[in-house]
Amino acid sequence: AEAERSYRHAIIAGNTNALVNLGNLLSEQAGREADAEWAYRAAIAAGNIDALVDLGNLLSEQAGREADAEWAYRAAIAAGNTKALFDLGILFSTQPGREADAEQAYRDAGSAGNTEALFNLGVLLSGQPRREADAERAFRDAVTAGNTKALFNLGILLSGQPGREADAEQAFRAAIVAGNTKALNNLGILLSGQPWREADAEQAFRAAIVAGNTKALNNLGILLSGQPGREADAEQVYRAAIAAGNTKALVNLWNLLGKQPGGEVERYRG
Repeated sequence: AEAERSYRHAIIAGNTNALVNLGNLLSEQAGREADAEWAYRAAIAAGNIDALVDLGNLLSEQAGREADAEWAYRAAIAAGNTKALFDLGILFSTQPGREADAEQAYRDAGSAGNTEALFNLGVLLSGQPRREADAERAFRDAVTAGNTKALFNLGILLSGQPGREADAEQAFRAAIVAGNTKALNNLGILLSGQPWREADAEQAFRAAIVAGNTKALNNLGILLSGQPGREADAEQVYRAAIAAGNTKALVNLWNLLGKQPGGEVERYRG
């Protein structure tokens, strides 16, 4: 309340920047969307072009206001605000049938230097049939531009393509080096499906577990349960996964114990 009062006093005194600050304040308060919109529109009328992006962001979160949000973003773009290209891409990507518009907006934003737009472009294209090569190019462009998040997504994309296992492994390992511990579990899954890579897969899963990924416990259990003589190890990690809240591991442990002598009794111990 005090901040709002201060901004309103500043507005009365002729401080147009306070209109944007007021809009930002009100946009974070439930039920004050209309007031925030008024503040942004007043700022725009006073010549603040950046407020067009703020207005677009506000409207894009309101059901049925997509067209108004698009107008705000396009007005900002026309005024030279390249950030609005990225926001426009996000807006379009949430609207069925606007994929081509989203793609164009992301490409324009990427050309303007927005590396996050290249990443989003890859995500958009990877969800479209027969666009794998285009998605790969976008992710690689993002990586080249310094976006390390794209390494993980590139790995996922390549791991789903027959014959690209080595490329997927390279991408996951690069993501891991860049600090993405989630990629350790994905690397383990990738390697566990390749002949003679069981030891490498186990190493990846155990590293993921150390990094706090509890899903890797169940995946490690699956890997070990398929190796003769490793049933006790598999049981141990399944129990650890169950303790961590992984219900899938409960089913897998049930199946593992059911195949062992005395398993019909043991399985009921959980």
